[in-house]
Amino acid sequence: ACIFFREKGYKQTKVSDITKALTVGKGTFYFYFKDKRELLLECVPMIFKDLFSQGWNKIRMEKDPLKRLELRAQTVFPVLSEFCAILQLCKEAIEDSDPKLKKMRRDTFLTIRTPLEADIENGIVRGVFRPVDPKIISMIMIGIIESVYHLKNLDKSLAQDAIWKNIIQVLTFGIQK
Repeated sequence: ACIFFREKGYKQTKVSDITKALTVGKGTFYFYFKDKRELLLECVPMIFKDLFSQGWNKIRMEKDPLKRLELRAQTVFPVLSEFCAILQLCKEAIEDSDPKLKKMRRDTFLTIRTPLEADIENGIVRGVFRPVDPKIISMIMIGIIESVYHLKNLDKSLAQDAIWKNIIQVLTFGIQK
């Protein structure tokens, strides 16, 4: 299910896709899950953890807030399409009336946003960044990363290094003293 949700999105993934891939009947699926929404709630944390488990140790060891933000972006870049798929799942979840899905969306965005906020706050305290609202800047950063995904799909000639250097320049000179 995690693979289908990442590749096809929540709306396009059918329970029959999942049961067929697992070679189980729909009855077996519904024995374990009330519906596809409940399965999604189980999958999003696992998808998120699998994507980013590799880079977190380097980030934890780094003390410089600007370098930490850079390491976070470098951790996301290799799994950019999957990261954006998670964001898309969250966007789809907010349109749903199920409060559990809305909570999943909120929790997922907070899982992404909160560490960015902490690095920005640390940078402000240490005098590296100008005083800004960390919540707003962290959401802008998430939007930039999502936009990079679309940019890379629209213009394959752009080198990742060039994209990265431009992002750093904008963010650095936009928030650094």
